Amino acid sequence: MDRLKLGTGLMAAMVITALGVGSAVTQAAGPFTAAQATAGHAAYLESCASCHNKMDPLGFGLENYDGIGRWRTMDGKFPVDSSGTLPNGKTFSSPAEMRTLFQSQLPAFSRCVTEKMLTYSLGRGLGAADRRVVDDIERKVAAGGYGFQTLIFEIVRSLPFQSRRGENGPKG
Repeated sequence: MDRLKLGTGLMAAMVITALGVGSAVTQAAGPFTAAQATAGHAAYLESCASCHNKMDPLGFGLENYDGIGRWRTMDGKFPVDSSGTLPNGKTFSSPAEMRTLFQSQLPAFSRCVTEKMLTYSLGRGLGAADRRVVDDIERKVAAGGYGFQTLIFEIVRSLPFQSRRGENGPKG
């Protein structure tokens, strides 16, 4: 069994168990693509569907890429279906079309990615005092053509990142 599939299955089992919603795995005859299996899982429980309806289209749009980023046109014996419908009702049929939809919202998308990356980089949530830093990083990222490398560079150069404290060592 593929390690990625095993890890994904174990993670799903842990989340389902932690939420106390019972088993969301159903077995039916025949093999499935990853997208079909995910769609079946989301449809099984209403509590799963509320999140999956928002997240899955992003994964479906990137279905042409395998676990290590190689392009593929088949998922096992089945052709890859990379179409989806975003929560706002807009549809796409390929990664390129999904990208076009996001490019129309690039500033908002970029700000969200900036906030998430800064949160991760600082190891803490962002507060009102961080708004100015996010604005500054966003201006520079936009001026740099929204490059991910620019985002990382500006986060590392930011005052909150430069002045963050490491975790306390063991107390003895």
